[in-house]
Amino acid sequence: MTQTSVSGRAREDYTKAQRSARLRRLWANLTGQNVGLVPYEDLKRTLRFTTQRYRGLDAVPLDKIIGSLGRSRDFDRAFLPTQRHSRSKWLSVDSAMLSGVSLPAVSLYKVGDAYFVVNGHHRVSVSRQKGRKFIDAEVIEVQSRVPVTADLTLDDLDLLGAYRDFLE
Repeated sequence: MTQTSVSGRAREDYTKAQRSARLRRLWANLTGQNVGLVPYEDLKRTLRFTTQRYRGLDAVPLDKIIGSLGRSRDFDRAFLPTQRHSRSKWLSVDSAMLSGVSLPAVSLYKVGDAYFVVNGHHRVSVSRQKGRKFIDAEVIEVQSRVPVTADLTLDDLDLLGAYRDFLE
């Protein structure tokens, strides 16, 4: 693939991803669903994590990545880009993948059965849009007394906080 065709294809991919994000947001507003990423900071504050340990490199299922450290407004739950300022980085990552460039592993926190992106948001986003099922990640596991699953939403945080209070 030539550089011109790679860049054109990346622009098409981004336009499609942004269109999908807008449609998901519209549908969520109509149905009352929450399609936002779970902010790691909010989960940490709610659950008061105890310890963490380095787990190493692992192939992580992309559908178990449900949140973000510091970038939860830049992507939706499907890791579709929601902000225009992400465009150039998204295009760069997509172009690299289209060209066959091997990108470094992302960095994730693992809490229970769910993962939160520390570094590599755009790599996760592009990988999901390309239909990949797994991504290589450096994983740090965070211990929580309250079980966390990959279907957790922002709406569940109050309930988890009450459960944590009960356990304490």
